[in-house]
Amino acid sequence: MELRQGLDALLTKKSLTGAHFLVAVSGGGDSTALLHLLRFSGLPLRLDAAYIDHGLRPLEAAREKEWLAALTAELDIPFVAAEADTAGYARAEGLSLEDAARRLRYRELERLRAESGAEWIVTGHTADDQVETLFIRLIRGCGLSGLTGMKWRQGRIVRPLLNYSKETLAGYLAAHGITPCHDSSNDDPRFLRNRVRLELLPLLRQRFNPAINATCRRMMAILAGEEDLLETLTENAFRDMAQEETLAGGPLIKLAILPFLALPLALRRRLLNRIAQHLAIKPSFTLIENLLRQFPDAATGAEWHWPCGTRVRRQGDFLSFSQPRGRRPWRGRIREKCRRRESGEKIGIEME
Repeated sequence: MELRQGLDALLTKKSLTGAHFLVAVSGGGDSTALLHLLRFSGLPLRLDAAYIDHGLRPLEAAREKEWLAALTAELDIPFVAAEADTAGYARAEGLSLEDAARRLRYRELERLRAESGAEWIVTGHTADDQVETLFIRLIRGCGLSGLTGMKWRQGRIVRPLLNYSKETLAGYLAAHGITPCHDSSNDDPRFLRNRVRLELLPLLRQRFNPAINATCRRMMAILAGEEDLLETLTENAFRDMAQEETLAGGPLIKLAILPFLALPLALRRRLLNRIAQHLAIKPSFTLIENLLRQFPDAATGAEWHWPCGTRVRRQGDFLSFSQPRGRRPWRGRIREKCRRRESGEKIGIEME
């Protein structure tokens, strides 16, 4: 009862008391607990449930769909399942299976959300998932925003269980006599998240800090406050210093150099990223650092090239960011075309 009341209080605080939710379910403990909690909420919620079959575990997926169909029928919640070719998508996009599955999952969930008329996609991410995400981002590299973890609300996605542990949710299910499915891919050490959960975090608990999860969550809460402050300062700088114009050839943003140089380095980086976000591009850290290092001493007319045909040019006391109209990122595959028979040396590529 305490868990349900806490969730209802959170949804009320976030003004979601009468929302229509598409609940992402896998048959696992976290999403099953979420579905059950929402179904017996004291709030006037409307629920649909959706399962995404990634095409990687055909036998288990069939059992999960059957189990979820029975559970949702018992709970009187509309249920739909969709399929995704994760392996094919991973090959086509040059992604790991883990990343491909995540992208396809959210793409399919968004499609199903729109079809159902739901306002929000609700996922069962927990406090434990939040800590795992922190270490994954540390391993791969990230900025301050990445160290704050997953956001409670991101676009159409809502994560109401981020303050609850898997242990708490497992206890809730046990109290209601529900035994969830087990996804064997969660035990597969090929996936980074699994290695973090099964190898890294147990080592940290045993050898360094038994309360590593709580420590990390406190740190993320502190960093989230710092991130909010910097985000506000960045938005103010963008509003005050960036001038947007629309030319026949495409959008143009002009940035006044003198006030820009007066900003601390962290805000200069963030403002350049904010301009890039406005232009729907993602320049690398190296591109941004090169621009910051080179443009103060550059002559008028000097240019730097960013993704999607974006040109950064020094024009007197301004930096201009221009983007040809209609340019989009190229997506495709680059593969070796052939090899020299004698040595096996690659001598060409083909692009699709």
